[in-house]
Amino acid sequence: MQRTLGLAVLHRHFDLEPGERLVEYNAVTAPWRMPESLKLLRGKVFPKAWAFGAASSSEEGLELFPYEFGFDPEAGDGAEGGGVVFRKEFVQELRDVLVREGLVGTYGVCAVGEEEGLPGRRLLEFTAGRTSVVVPLPGGGLGEEEMRRVVEATWVFPCIEGVDGAKLRLCAKECYGHKGP
Repeated sequence: MQRTLGLAVLHRHFDLEPGERLVEYNAVTAPWRMPESLKLLRGKVFPKAWAFGAASSSEEGLELFPYEFGFDPEAGDGAEGGGVVFRKEFVQELRDVLVREGLVGTYGVCAVGEEEGLPGRRLLEFTAGRTSVVVPLPGGGLGEEEMRRVVEATWVFPCIEGVDGAKLRLCAKECYGHKGP
C-alpha cells in the first residue's frame, strides 16, 4: 500500500456548500455540484482521499469515507465510483492505530499517483478563492522564511529510500480561507 497511498493531514481550505464535492483534475481542485456536474461530462469521479467518521450503524463505530475526489475524463460515462479498493484488515489496523494514538481527526489517507510518489518530489498546495492548486516546488525548495509559512500535509513512504525522503506535499498555511486540521 505504501506505493499507492499517503498519510494526509486532514485540513480544509474552504467550506463546501450542500451538494458539492471537492474534485481534482490536473492538479486543480475545486467544488463541483454533484450529480449535476456529471450530466455535462462523460468521465468518472472517483475517491482520492479518505478519513474516518461515525459509521451509519452504531455497532460499527468508525468507518472510512471519501472526502476528496478525482476526475478521469476517459473513464465511464458520467458516473461516480471506482478507485482504490481497501482490504478490510488494512482499514481495521489503520483505524485502530489512529484511535489508540488519538489521531482520528488529524490524519487520513490519500491516493498517490505515479508522479507524486517519485522519491524526492515535493509539491506545494495553495488556495486561491475556492480553488486549490498543486505545483512542484522549485529545485532549491523553499527558503527558511517560506518554510515557516507552510505545513507538511502528506507523506509517502518509499521502501527503498527510507523515511527521510517521505515528505510529499506541503500546504500553504496562509492561503485565503485556509482552516487548519
